[in-house]
Amino acid sequence: LKNFIRAGYGESSNICSQIVLSNDGFVYPCKSIPCRTSKAQVKYAIKIKEEIDLNKRDNILKNIKKKINLKNKECQSCYIKPFCFCPLDVFFDCKFNNGNFAKRMRSLCGLSKAHYEVLSEAKDILMYTKDAPPEYFEQQHKTNIDKNIYQIWFSITGDCNNRCKYCFVKKEKNYMDFAVIDKGLDLLLESSGKSKKVIIFGGEPTLHFDIIKELVKLAKRKASLAKKNIEFGIGTNAVKITREQLNFFREKDIQLSITLDGKKETHDKYRITKSSKPTYKLVTKNLPLIKSRIKEKNLCCLFGVHYDEVERMFDNFMHIAKELKIPSINIEPIQNHKWTNKEIEIFKYQLIRIFNQVLQDIRKGNFYYTNSLNRLIKSKLIKKEGEYPLYKNLVIFSDGNITSNPFLYYINKKYIVGDVFNGLTCINDPRRSMSKEDIDINIINVRNHFCNKMADFLIEQSKQNNQFKKYIGEAVKRIFE
Repeated sequence: LKNFIRAGYGESSNICSQIVLSNDGFVYPCKSIPCRTSKAQVKYAIKIKEEIDLNKRDNILKNIKKKINLKNKECQSCYIKPFCFCPLDVFFDCKFNNGNFAKRMRSLCGLSKAHYEVLSEAKDILMYTKDAPPEYFEQQHKTNIDKNIYQIWFSITGDCNNRCKYCFVKKEKNYMDFAVIDKGLDLLLESSGKSKKVIIFGGEPTLHFDIIKELVKLAKRKASLAKKNIEFGIGTNAVKITREQLNFFREKDIQLSITLDGKKETHDKYRITKSSKPTYKLVTKNLPLIKSRIKEKNLCCLFGVHYDEVERMFDNFMHIAKELKIPSINIEPIQNHKWTNKEIEIFKYQLIRIFNQVLQDIRKGNFYYTNSLNRLIKSKLIKKEGEYPLYKNLVIFSDGNITSNPFLYYINKKYIVGDVFNGLTCINDPRRSMSKEDIDINIINVRNHFCNKMADFLIEQSKQNNQFKKYIGEAVKRIFE
């Protein structure tokens, strides 16, 4: 039974299976965490199993699920019951349609794959059911797409004091000079639009704090002359962050994003120093100082999700949110790896667990946020028109070259779309866009699809619930990239 429940997932997975049917055709209560199926639930399932009148299918299914929800404490407290992620639905569907439950549950290496054929579209609010969307780039010539450059990333150095095992950055002791900074800021501020944002990253940008200070100073002066608003964000591993740096970030109201992969055992598996030493304790010992200097609304965790640790994604997320008490988290699945179907299925399941917990805690007044979700909520509320995809994440590197994504520069020089001295000379060339061969676009599309559905759900709930309304009001203030 254990092997049957966990088919395709491995022993450490906690798949929610309220009722399962074994190979011998008998119904058993689930013994996995968090569910504890009662004998009464099994009795109800057997009753359904014996029902042969297909005309009664809908009413029977509705009644049995209602009874199970009333009996199971976990179901009573679940705020996503209308789109439950449970093999119970697969069992009912197979029973009434003479389907092979065991075969369905084993198919395509995961429980959730079977759900795609079972759950109706009405229940699909948090389920990813489509492949990656078509390429954007064939329609870039359309004039109704907003080509405003709202944000530019400045990669001020390739140098870093860490050697994270999955990092895509080529470690070089280079740095961005004044001429590149000056021209890069002109590119941003001379674009249409009143609101602008600069994100500073590396490498490890705090190794060149003098460059950060000069960049911020120059950007503020140029923005003032152009009569535009400008915001700043910085990404750091926080291993050697100093009081002086934090005081500067607070004074300039700069958003600070620190990299953490969750619990110590997960974080230290990948995020190590040059000398291969773990960094979890180095980062967490700096958290009290960071929190004393940086406003909560300006602090975010860049939560890296590695495919080998995806089964612990929920636990790692909750560790950051509840134990380390960092309420804003950006879920960043590793992209320089081709995620398998099995890994993607587990990622989806873990993301649903996270969103379920977020919904439960909103009702209790405990808020924590995900950056990609916040961004979509804001976009939907202001009814923002379609954006020109290659302008959304322009990245300037220390040599002045520009790409449309932070990952692409180190993968292949074909992705360079221009430079700060000559402008965006190749940005309309579809060959410069992201390629599925070089980067896993699909895993980001999975995350964003879930976030899009969740954003719709939260906005709808906010119309009738003050807690959700308050949550959304805070979420739109916490967009870090």
